[in-house]
Amino acid sequence: MVNPLGDLYRAVPSAALVTDWSSIATDFFALARPAISLAAAPPSATLGLVELTRAVESVIDDPSGYVARFEVARQRSVMRAWGDTLYGLSASRYLAAIETLEEQRRTR
Repeated sequence: MVNPLGDLYRAVPSAALVTDWSSIATDFFALARPAISLAAAPPSATLGLVELTRAVESVIDDPSGYVARFEVARQRSVMRAWGDTLYGLSASRYLAAIETLEEQRRTR
């Protein structure tokens, strides 16, 4: 799969993300970078300090293993968020959609 975000996020020095239910997590999912969610099951369950510390230590000790452990869920989340549109041609896709709409408007 082509990285949909190009070099933008590769340039960001962050190797992992600790977040709430922010949509930024989906960017990290697409990049297959470790993401730790503070909210385990919104809105009732959140990670406590002990669980958060363990998760961060797990990422530090074995980032690839951490990502691998959640790979199936990550792929499911990426497909739900973006489907099969992660091939790096979003701008072309949007331009084609705009041109189609403009053509439809002209022919009415």
